[in-house]
Amino acid sequence: MRTVQTSRVMDTSRATDNGRCRGIGPGHTLSGMPGTHFALVLSEAEIAAVADATVADLAHRLATRAFRPLGDPELLPGGVAESDALAHLHALVHLQRAVERQVDRAAEHAVDVGAGYPQLGQACNMSRQGARRRWPGLVAPARHPHGVTGSSAGSAASPAARSAARDGDT
Repeated sequence: MRTVQTSRVMDTSRATDNGRCRGIGPGHTLSGMPGTHFALVLSEAEIAAVADATVADLAHRLATRAFRPLGDPELLPGGVAESDALAHLHALVHLQRAVERQVDRAAEHAVDVGAGYPQLGQACNMSRQGARRRWPGLVAPARHPHGVTGSSAGSAASPAARSAARDGDT
């Protein structure tokens, strides 16, 4: 298995296209930063295809379970096709919001087990600064050798406080 280093020095090996990572294929390991230890089994294109098919299936199942047409869909101007398409679209909006919540929870969990902004950014195909902007205060500032912390000392919330804020238990 080949290892692809994705540190700042080697970052040119990863060309991006609209936020998607290219040039890292199956059998490669993303390493070079502490806490990022996983290997790609599928290419990015294969992962995208499987994810798209999975989301389409899930949206169909959610729309079928959660929505029903108002009245007789045959009598609506767009008929059954329009009713089904709009229900599918509405289901996708719910799934998109659910994915965002899951991404936030996964980022919190990654930080709880030792990840920092560089690892969050790498996992989300964004820069460390992008991760810091997306999740401000999620990662505690690094302690300096003499016990002095950065200017934002104490700004990172504990896992329990983050969970309470997320769930509305402030």
